[in-house]
Amino acid sequence: MPTIRKGNTMDYDIPLSEGNSKMGTIPSFSLTPIITCRADAPCKDMCYARKAYRLFPKTRRSYDENTKLVQKNLIRFENQMNAWLDLYHPQVFRIHVSGDFCSYEYLLAWSRVIRKHPDTLFFCFTKQWDIVREYMKSHHLMSNFTIILSAWVPNGDIRTWCPPGDLLAKLPVAWVVDENEKHDEQYSTLAKTIGAQRIGRVRKCNGNCDECGMCFHLRKSNGDVLFGLH
Repeated sequence: MPTIRKGNTMDYDIPLSEGNSKMGTIPSFSLTPIITCRADAPCKDMCYARKAYRLFPKTRRSYDENTKLVQKNLIRFENQMNAWLDLYHPQVFRIHVSGDFCSYEYLLAWSRVIRKHPDTLFFCFTKQWDIVREYMKSHHLMSNFTIILSAWVPNGDIRTWCPPGDLLAKLPVAWVVDENEKHDEQYSTLAKTIGAQRIGRVRKCNGNCDECGMCFHLRKSNGDVLFGLH
């Protein structure tokens, strides 16, 4: 996970990822897993980001540095993120391969960054539904910002971990399923929860963001996305 330095308007030192085997060349900004996520998140014991955090010291340092930055100095985070985006102008940017929106103020900072870079598509997956709900009460979701609610099916009854109805009505959902289980049973559970019409628009992730790109500009009208447990 390289550190990008020396922008054209200011010096900065913000750890970003230039991509991975799934995302291809799409850059991303991440935080420390678990501690920035919901305390009741059911995926913490199987978190893929937590595994990388434990195995790779450079990744761990990067995630921890970013977390300290957004917790202590959001203005500096915002300035550094703007400087990097002004220099590199990526077509697509993912917010959080690891971690989540740890505060409402942090989401607002990202919102301001996104508004300044209309030519970049930003997307994120989040379980911080209360923070997102608060944001959407007073903010219009920009056309270059896709928020995808993350829901967890492998814990059994999806009704115990399903986004609230008011957000389901506005945002797409990433449903994570255990591919070792029978798909018809999982789809039946989903259909009972979100309705047959919506389940008919669920599309499965093909495993490569560069080739697909569906999630970059996903809206509720486009349908939801289905991920295998990872």
